[in-house]
Amino acid sequence: MEKELKVITFKKVLQKPCKEYEAWIYGTASKSQVQKIQIFQSPWMERWLTRYPWWGVPLFWIPVISMLFYTGFAYHIENSGLFHGIFVSAGIAITGGFAWRLAELVLHKYLFHLKVDRKWKQVFHFLMHGIHHITPKVLTRLVMPPLTGIPIAIVIYCMLALYPFLILAPKYSVEIGFQLAISFANLFMGGLLTVYMKYDMVHYMIHRYSKKELLHFPFGAYLGKVKKQHMSHHYTDPTNNFAVSFLDD
Repeated sequence: MEKELKVITFKKVLQKPCKEYEAWIYGTASKSQVQKIQIFQSPWMERWLTRYPWWGVPLFWIPVISMLFYTGFAYHIENSGLFHGIFVSAGIAITGGFAWRLAELVLHKYLFHLKVDRKWKQVFHFLMHGIHHITPKVLTRLVMPPLTGIPIAIVIYCMLALYPFLILAPKYSVEIGFQLAISFANLFMGGLLTVYMKYDMVHYMIHRYSKKELLHFPFGAYLGKVKKQHMSHHYTDPTNNFAVSFLDD
């Protein structure tokens, strides 16, 4: 007879005192046989608002990234010529891609692992990340649903557009400053989101496959080392090893 899996409801999570929550979420709960989380009473809402398949990440974000790159490249090519426009646009996009390495560490360490000392922080943490820590083997909870990722992406995008606008608008004009800021934000965000997709895919793979199975994929040996690092974060010390898609030596 199979052992009955433990079910955790959102109501039970809220009943946990803040001072006990972190020890529970990273300790007892994450090492138990918790395989089912129930956030909503409605099965439809539970299925589509709290879970997401891995293939949904590229399906949703590739059209967004394509639009960002198209508008960004088109603006610079139109105003600076073909070769110079491509060179500048590619440089901004590549910089955005490299920026994800820092963003991955900062978001994971300071946002997804914020100190839970208030009830609202407990709710935020559980919905954003705690739910993953207590169900690390549930495949539909390994990538971020767009409904969660979109607000974060909007905040980052607005910050990327606002800073250059404040610098460029007084130097040129409000209209030109706005156009330059938007083109910069589009290209930088496109690069960042491209590497973010890689992050989500790597995260799915290192949870889904064993180190032996990962050897069948490109860069399998490297992915195996990344898996070992990330599993240490889950099962040994959640206060370290915040890099997910690369080795943080």
